[in-house]
Amino acid sequence: VLHGGMKEGPVNQSLVNIDFNNGFSGFIWQNFDFDTNRTNEIDLYAQYKHQISKDLSARIAFHRFFFPGGEFGNYDNAIRTGLHYSNLVDVYFDLTQLMAHDEVPNGTRYYVKFSKTIPLGKIGGLEASVTPSISAAYIDNFYSDTGYTQTTPGLRLKLNKGKTSFNFFVDQQFGENGFQDETICGAFVGY
Repeated sequence: VLHGGMKEGPVNQSLVNIDFNNGFSGFIWQNFDFDTNRTNEIDLYAQYKHQISKDLSARIAFHRFFFPGGEFGNYDNAIRTGLHYSNLVDVYFDLTQLMAHDEVPNGTRYYVKFSKTIPLGKIGGLEASVTPSISAAYIDNFYSDTGYTQTTPGLRLKLNKGKTSFNFFVDQQFGENGFQDETICGAFVGY
């Protein structure tokens, strides 16, 4: 999945995340397209997260998107805010405000996700869990589009050993209002 659109075929999406353990964190992410043999998106992200209560946190972030290949223009900026409630289920609500520049208008994306992590116990010496989820999004003049865009059920499998995690996921996006149906799957290692 690219910020500006969907890309078919194999890609490498590398991420370096830094958490300062005081509410501040950031990441740099890139999308390398094996079909064209080039990087077509690099994202920089800076965030502050505040724990409101045991179960509720809020965040605000600045997100800068660079498009070296020019497929989606040269860059975009967004302010992101969100709430995360974690108890019997995890509930995420995010609002992304695209900042106008050049030919890109102001636009807003509303996103909600429900998930529940279920521990599976040990599998071959690894702690295992599975997380089913469902998400939905609505956009208002986001890249000049407005309307309900997608419902996406998903499933994650996580295997932990110490500080290392092995993660596998599959999401099935059911697109609306011109957005495509897509199956998105992948794997990553976290440390």
